[in-house]
Amino acid sequence: MSPAELIWKEESNMFYRQFIILALSIVMLGCVGSSSDNKDGPLVLGTITSFDMEYINVDASFDLLVVEVASDNESNNIQQIILSINDNDSPSDLTEQASNVAIWAFVIRTQANPIGIYQAEDIEVKLFRGYSRSNANNDTDLYLFKDRDVADITYVGISGWISFDSVNDTTYEVQFQQETNTELGLTSGPVVTVSGSIVNLESLGSLF
Repeated sequence: MSPAELIWKEESNMFYRQFIILALSIVMLGCVGSSSDNKDGPLVLGTITSFDMEYINVDASFDLLVVEVASDNESNNIQQIILSINDNDSPSDLTEQASNVAIWAFVIRTQANPIGIYQAEDIEVKLFRGYSRSNANNDTDLYLFKDRDVADITYVGISGWISFDSVNDTTYEVQFQQETNTELGLTSGPVVTVSGSIVNLESLGSLF
């Protein structure tokens, strides 16, 4: 083989290697992009199921978690756990998702790092349809947790229980009734049982 042929062969091999590297890079970038935008296999943060789909039509897995802690006037830490179900077209960025309207949101407000069984009537447990949070007041005062709630429909936990075996191993079964007057705390309509689980709180931590 002549020197010219050897040079041509080497250049061809180098071009081929560069082409393969470029092609693999494009494929890898495509996989990364699709994994961040793909909602087909999201990390499961918990589950929620309604026993009466006619009144509360939810049977799904949570795909977003927000954990916040504030102090009351006696310096007791109060924890807010929001698990929500979001639309497939919502932003991939978690902070942007948290400010978007959620299809459903399951909210628990109790003492920080709860362990044990809590009765729903002794703590604040709510289920929201079409939920978002008002940014009218960014104070972290305990009482502003509920003041920032914005939803199409609000259901209040009137009985049932939530069992925290640990911060990432929780089960619940709560009876909800639709809230008709927030200021007076009035509810009406059928009482619907909702059950499920909460996982991965410990591994994800707080977004805010």
